[in-house]
Amino acid sequence: MLSGDLLSALAPGCALAGATTVVDETGSTMDAAREALGAREPPFVVCAERQSAGRGREGRAWIAQAGLDLSFTAAICMPCPAESLPALTLAL
Repeated sequence: MLSGDLLSALAPGCALAGATTVVDETGSTMDAAREALGAREPPFVVCAERQSAGRGREGRAWIAQAGLDLSFTAAICMPCPAESLPALTLAL
């Protein structure tokens, strides 16, 4: 099972490893990260063991099963406009 401590141990020195919230299940890691923005400042990561209502490109469903998939959203401050970045899944 994932945990913030496990991620910190696997990625020593990684600033985001210590700023990671791991949940058993969420509808969408993107929605959970968006909700967390009201209470904390980026950078941080929301990671879920299971995701039941994620959204992929072009409105496709993104379902992640526990123990099989890794779903996460990183909330970061970008040093440039999002429009100048290569194609990524971004919430603006």
